[in-house]
Amino acid sequence: MGDIHAIITDARMPLMNGISMISKIRELDSHILIAIMSTHTNVDIKTMSEQLGIRYFGKPPRIEALHSFLMGTPPKD
Repeated sequence: MGDIHAIITDARMPLMNGISMISKIRELDSHILIAIMSTHTNVDIKTMSEQLGIRYFGKPPRIEALHSFLMGTPPKD
């Protein structure tokens, strides 16, 4: 996909949900870092994000967690 190194998206958007968008991105690039955020604790979104190999963040995310994600390091749960 070129110069895109990371994508952070919301789980809920007007035209497409975050999981659908991420599935389409994964068809084009399986290596880009992707995270999804939601204000709602949703087990389905968390499970689907794990299956797609992406990070899930609640809102607001901790700055340390975002930094860890962007640096490509594992989360400190």
